[in-house]
Amino acid sequence: MSAAAASRDITLFHAMDILHKHNYDITSAISSLVPSGGPVLCRDEMEEWSASEANLFEEALEKYGKDFIDVRQDFLPWKSLKNVIEYYYMWKTTDRYVQQKRVKAVEAESKLKQVYIPNYNNKPGVLNGASAGESPSASGRPCESCYTPTSSQWYAFGPAHLQCRLCQSCWNYFKRFG
Repeated sequence: MSAAAASRDITLFHAMDILHKHNYDITSAISSLVPSGGPVLCRDEMEEWSASEANLFEEALEKYGKDFIDVRQDFLPWKSLKNVIEYYYMWKTTDRYVQQKRVKAVEAESKLKQVYIPNYNNKPGVLNGASAGESPSASGRPCESCYTPTSSQWYAFGPAHLQCRLCQSCWNYFKRFG
């Protein structure tokens, strides 16, 4: 039994439900909780459902998800909507739910595809591996920002068809301050 199911106290839930039904009047709620005929035996919503009903519920949940109206309408019409919803939240505390959740996680993980990610180039816009003082482009264009004709490294900047470039110092400034 899971910890959540073990912590479920149906007697406490019943007492709170009775208190709510009596508009939070403690005197009338207590007299209703302990009638003259003896204590009231409270049953958990999990105990109210047969194994076949539980299987139908799980099948419906697989088909409709948390659309409880459709779950009730197509699979469990003899149960009230309140009972279906209460059962759902009780069912989520069971070991069976935890096991199904693990199985679904494993299935989802197995569907993931392996994708090759190439190494990241630290200098993404380097033009032709230009070295100090070189002007790698055929046009010999200067830096678009400071108009210097020489740089230790040139970086592509802007649309490719314009062949704009930035020198090393302007590129560093652009990367730092945008």
